[in-house]
Amino acid sequence: MSNWRQLSVRVAAMVFLGMAVLGSLCGLGPYPCGMRALGGAGVALAVMAVLRRMAEAILSNPAPQRTGAEDRADDDEHGR
Repeated sequence: MSNWRQLSVRVAAMVFLGMAVLGSLCGLGPYPCGMRALGGAGVALAVMAVLRRMAEAILSNPAPQRTGAEDRADDDEHGR
């Protein structure tokens, strides 16, 4: 899915830039600021990969449909 890849890269880029700006505002040097931002972008990519797998699993496995026979069997068990 190309859309997931594009979204993942955009989220990672936003996280990278956000962490870089916050690091520079807090007085970090360029190297630690960049390394922390790079780590944050990597974590964002990993989270997006997990979210993609979860969404695909949910969408590919619809909820099972109950039949009338199952409903009647449940009613018989509970004395309805």
